Amino acid sequence: MAGSVRSWWQAQKDRSNYGEFIQAVLRVVLGQILLLGYFPWVDFGQSAAWARPIYLGFVAYTLALLLWVYKTKKSPGFVRYLTLAVDMGSAVALLGITGDRSAILLFVFTWMALGHGFRFGLKELYVAWAAGAAAFVGVYAISAAVGGFWYQYPLVWAGAFVWVPGQNKTLPNATGFLISSPRHPHIHDYQCLQRVERKSL
Repeated sequence: MAGSVRSWWQAQKDRSNYGEFIQAVLRVVLGQILLLGYFPWVDFGQSAAWARPIYLGFVAYTLALLLWVYKTKKSPGFVRYLTLAVDMGSAVALLGITGDRSAILLFVFTWMALGHGFRFGLKELYVAWAAGAAAFVGVYAISAAVGGFWYQYPLVWAGAFVWVPGQNKTLPNATGFLISSPRHPHIHDYQCLQRVERKSL
C-alpha cells in the first residue's frame, strides 16, 4: 500500500501543473485542519452568521479545485491568480468581520507569497506580496464598516500590516535570493515546462 502511494506521488511530479497540484493539496489539508481543529471551538458571537458560511464555502472550494487541478493535468496561468484572489479574499472577509477571532488566518498572506514564489518564480512572488499588502488594507476597510476589532484598535492593525504583508520587503528579497539559488533548480525546470506547453498550444 505504502509503495503504491509513493509510486503515485512520484508520478504526480511529471505533471505540467505540479505547482498548482501541490498548492491544491496543501490548501485542502490546511482547510481541514482549521475546520476540525480550530473553528468549532471559537465563539464568533454575532459574526457567526457570516463567518461559518464563508469558511464552509472556502472548504468546498478547496476540494473542488483539487479535483479540477488533478483531472485537467494542464497548467492554465489563471489558476494561480484565481487561488490568490480566493485565498486572500476569504482571509480578508473573515479577518475583517470577526477580527481577532480569525487572527490565525494571518499566516495566509505569508504562505501565499512564499508558495507562489517557490513554486512559480519571482514574478508571482512579487504579485502575491503586493496583493497581500493591498488585501490587508481591505481588512481594515471591512472592519471599519462593521465597527470591528481592527477598527477599534488601529495600532494593532498597523503592527500586523508591517509584520504580515509589509515586512519592509524582507520576505520578497530573501525569498527571491533563495529562488535564484542553484539549490532550487525545480523552479527553473517548471517554468521551462510551462513555456514549452504554451508554445505547443
